[in-house]
Amino acid sequence: MIATDMATLDALFQTAIAGISPRMTRAQDHGWTPYKKTRKGAHFTRAFRLDWTPREYVEDGIFTPAAVESEAVVSVVTDYRDAEEHVQFLVEDDKHQLRDTLNGLMGADNGMLWAEALPTEIEQDDEQGSVIVVHPFTIRYLRARA
Repeated sequence: MIATDMATLDALFQTAIAGISPRMTRAQDHGWTPYKKTRKGAHFTRAFRLDWTPREYVEDGIFTPAAVESEAVVSVVTDYRDAEEHVQFLVEDDKHQLRDTLNGLMGADNGMLWAEALPTEIEQDDEQGSVIVVHPFTIRYLRARA
């Protein structure tokens, strides 16, 4: 298994998430589309960005001369262009699709070990007419030693 870093995982996750075909859709839904801005509100459903919070190494994890098992929280911050009561089922189904997609990336060729879904946070943005959802996941991966 090769070691990696969060920048490499970020690119891998962006590509994988953008490739998801949603099982449930609504009006103004363009599938998963990455964006870089930090301002809330989007013009369509499933515009997303990734926010990373690194954590320390995993104490009982894998340690080799080249890598150490590490943990991070990645939040898939997603805009849904509709009222909260209309997107609740989308949000829940998307959480499961995101988890399955991230876990599908596990492999010896990228250092990804696993992803675990954490509780979803939902915030209504009345100014933009959208719902901002934070889908957080705990990620374990093999981090290259410096």
